[in-house]
Amino acid sequence: MSKQLNASEIQSDHTLVDVRSPREYDAERVPGARNIPLGDLEAQCGDLTGVENLVLLCATGMRARKAREILEAKGIKACVLEGGIKEWERSGLPVERTAMQGLSMERQVRIIAGTMSAVGGVLAMFVNPWFAVIPTAVGLGLAFAGVTDTCAMAMILAKLPYNSRRNQTCCEM
Repeated sequence: MSKQLNASEIQSDHTLVDVRSPREYDAERVPGARNIPLGDLEAQCGDLTGVENLVLLCATGMRARKAREILEAKGIKACVLEGGIKEWERSGLPVERTAMQGLSMERQVRIIAGTMSAVGGVLAMFVNPWFAVIPTAVGLGLAFAGVTDTCAMAMILAKLPYNSRRNQTCCEM
């Protein structure tokens, strides 16, 4: 089995594991895919020992590639669904959806990055110019996230209780 598969290459004998957060999985998922969030994968990789034709997926493929590295370090062979669930859907394959409760991870990142930039800018103008480091760091982080398709802020936010529990919003805590 190659390290990457296109959506059209997936067959019924493949075992699909979605490594996105529970909230992302609940909102949109490939029918029959099992959810093991990337942050929990190392602890649960024993459940995948001996599984044949294991295919990892996420939104775009980036987290799935990281998951493959984790599993391969444990001696578990897996391949990545190239392009993730987005490519799966573009290929006309079925996707199950549930109305997402609360804010999506992308919106949370935008809100926090925007707030940090604005506060840093105001503090730099009125308190001390060194506060300009805050919006600069946020801007560099966003540029890095865009280039690498990884977002440190999203990874941190995914660990918060309202993002790691299924079907719960920050307002229900």
